[in-house]
Amino acid sequence: MPTSDQLQRGSVIGGYRIDELISRGGMGVVYRATNVGLNRIYALKVVAPQLADDDRFRERFKREIRVAASLQHPNVVAIHYAGEHDGLLLLAMEFVDGIDLRNLLKQSGALQPDRAIDLLAQLASALDAAHAKGLVHRDVKPANVLVTVRDGEERAYLIDFGLAKRFESVSDLTAAGVVVGTVDYMSPEQITGGRVEACTDIYALGCVFFQMLSGKVPYERENSVTKLFAHVHDPPPALEGALADLYPAFGPVLERAMAKNPEDRYRSAGELAREAAAALRGGRHTAPPTVVGIGEAAPSSTDATPRPWS
Repeated sequence: MPTSDQLQRGSVIGGYRIDELISRGGMGVVYRATNVGLNRIYALKVVAPQLADDDRFRERFKREIRVAASLQHPNVVAIHYAGEHDGLLLLAMEFVDGIDLRNLLKQSGALQPDRAIDLLAQLASALDAAHAKGLVHRDVKPANVLVTVRDGEERAYLIDFGLAKRFESVSDLTAAGVVVGTVDYMSPEQITGGRVEACTDIYALGCVFFQMLSGKVPYERENSVTKLFAHVHDPPPALEGALADLYPAFGPVLERAMAKNPEDRYRSAGELAREAAAALRGGRHTAPPTVVGIGEAAPSSTDATPRPWS
């Protein structure tokens, strides 16, 4: 049986010819590939064997990828095919010629606040669309965001819906190669085995927003275990220096987005983005809170009462 590590340039799998390696991560390997029958280029993801061999993951993947494929949204990479070939799980997606946000931040450092908020709004819109279909991403992080320019404007795409694995223990979480980079954005309830819902993605999006503004991950610690402890027990990090002085209203937005208790967070990703945009101008967004999540994405508490502004 072939493995994702053995796919060579020019080989054909499931009707796709492998052209070149794009990226490799804990969830699998992504290739630039050509659909032989259509002569069209796609991004072909081959799910990591340790995930594909997990029966629970396979069943959830098959279920959730159907929902993900139904998402028609300008900030979600379109899924064109999902299937299995010789025991491998394959996912063919729209090919986006761009850079992932992780590498963009490595190259540029912190983004200008208006640029960060523009990207935040696009990602929030994508998450709201997913949550409205009952789909929770579970692994929102810069590596799962593609950034490109289309029609003269910067466009962000959220990828890898339905691919995150549910971990049952801290030893699972810290296994080599499984969640490298993920622990920087993992919510307290994911770490402690609580219910995963839309607010879980909102926490991660808050972490990404903090990194876009500061150029740093929220909890810079020595290892994965101490990072996990910080997500559960330490207060949300504060912006520092001139950025904090120029935009003091960002502080409360980040505190609420990364609140330890899911019920204290924003009720929707769009609400977070709107509050952040208002904070850029030194104000507040005053419209009533919104809840968009249904099914598994629905909040465990439907109380949409605004929390005190601290």
